Parts: sequence; C-alpha cells; structure tokens
Amino acid sequence: MVGDRLIFIGDVHGHYEGLCRLLDVVAPTVGDRLYFLGDLVDRGPNSAAVVELLRQQRYFTVRGNHEDMMLLAFADKHLNPSRFFVWASSGGDDTLASYTSTELLWEHIHWLETNPLYYDLGNVFLVHAGLDPMLPLADQTNRECCWIRDLFLSHPTPYFAGKTIVVGHTITFTFRGVQPGQLVRGNGWIDIDTGAYHHRSGWLTALDWSRQWVWQMNVLHGGVRQGGLEEFVVDVATVGCSKSEFWLFWRRSPCPPCSVRLQKPENLRPRQILERSTAPSKPIVLPIQPLVIILQAYKLALVKPRTMTMPLPMPHL
Repeated sequence: MVGDRLIFIGDVHGHYEGLCRLLDVVAPTVGDRLYFLGDLVDRGPNSAAVVELLRQQRYFTVRGNHEDMMLLAFADKHLNPSRFFVWASSGGDDTLASYTSTELLWEHIHWLETNPLYYDLGNVFLVHAGLDPMLPLADQTNRECCWIRDLFLSHPTPYFAGKTIVVGHTITFTFRGVQPGQLVRGNGWIDIDTGAYHHRSGWLTALDWSRQWVWQMNVLHGGVRQGGLEEFVVDVATVGCSKSEFWLFWRRSPCPPCSVRLQKPENLRPRQILERSTAPSKPIVLPIQPLVIILQAYKLALVKPRTMTMPLPMPHL
C-alpha cells in the first residue's frame, strides 16, 4: 500500500518545476522515504529552489559531482578562483544566478556539506556515480562516489553480492542502443539518470524500489508516463555494450545550451579536474552579483578560446 514506499529520484539539475510536477504524480505520503541521487544543482533554471525544497522536506540525498564542484569552489566560505571557474563552466553559473540572497547560498552550502556520499539500505545501495571495484567500501571517497564512470560501469562482476547499486551521473542514452528515457541495468547496478536537462531527453525519473515501478516527467514538454520497471529498463548485455560513450557523445554532439560549459578547461576529464594544482590561493569573499558578472565574462572567454592568451584574471572588487 502507498505509505511505505522506497523512492529514488535521478539527477534533477535545477529543474524545480519539473521536480514538483513529478512529485505531484508520485504523491509521497508520510510513510514514504524519498532519496535523491545527487546533482540537484547546475544547468537548470532554479537550483536554489530545488535545494530549498529538499532541505525543508528533509528528503535524503547523496552528494553528486556537481555539488562536489560547488562545495570545492566555496570551501570554508571563501572563493577558490580555479575551482570556481571549473564549477562555473559546468553549469554553476545557472546555479549562482538562481540565488537572490548570499545568506541562503551559505545555508545551502552548509546543508550540502552534511549530505553523505552514499546510503546503504540493506538490499540496495545508493551512490551518485558508482564505486571503484578495486577499493573496499571504507576507502571510497568523493573522487570515486561522485565522479567514477567507466571503471565502475564496465566491471564484469558486481561490487556487492545480493545488493543492487542505484546510480545517476551517467545519462542513460549515452549507452549505445539506449533511447532517451530508458533506464540501464548492468552487473549489480542500475542507472536512473535519464538526462532531465538535456535537449535530447528532458525525462526526470522516479523509481519506486519497493514495487519496481517507474514514473517519469518530461521537463521540456510536460509529458508524464509510468509503468513497471521492466518496461523501462535495458540490460547492457542486451545492447551489447557495458561502457557508456558519455565523453565521446559530448564531443560529437554537445547540447546547444550547454556547449560552452562542456568545453572544460584544458579538456580535462572529471578525475583530472580534481587532480589540478591545489596550490593555495588568497581567499576572496564576494557578494553574489559580482560573481554573476564574472561568470558572464568567463563564458564569453570560453566561446572564443583561441582569442585568449592567458586565463581570465579576477577583477579587483
């Protein structure tokens, strides 16, 4: 019966209105437990409202790689310029623009810091990106839980025996032969990130694990659909590819609204981004509006990278 369901929701990416419509369809009650798989923020129009909704409703969420970038950019309530621009070029500009209050931004950053990297719920394990198959669980850090991709997805044996790992992070249609909106199931894992922010999809997914039921809301055209899990899921063994073509896909066909953001500095992969120089820089404390101006200038610089002879300097404010 409705009231004791275990419901998982994929990457929202700032689509507050779409999330609200999805929740209207799911209609959670007091006894239901809702878990989000991270990437609440960036690329969508209202990340601040998404975070505030989860905070007020006390829904559970794991940290995604976009929250990880955001927290690194504002570590210790100071701006780290190099990490800030990495976050900005990955959709952080939209997140920052959704805040009208500096106080609310810091409250959300503090709340995001309290969210764990994973939840172990017995027969199901929730993590944003996956786990390193070569490391014990105690050694998994944000580098693995928030950023890993092919090493986890293509591993031939499940990480856990008798336990399914539910992930987001990798858009399902980047797997060869998978259509937008379909879920993907591999060796001991299932991926429910159906690319809500992307123009090829728009589908935001909720999975009732208790009853193996799926709801989807399209944030682009408002369509709604639902059905049993088996109607939506594709096994990687069936399509003959257990490895996502995520990076190849973005190089080949970037999303027009996000094409600038996908040109990460020096074309670094996520793991490489985290391994960038961590030389200490002087903390900079800035109000929101100047940060938005900086982001706009930075995006213009990325549009024509060949005209730049040096990194965009930080203005003196």
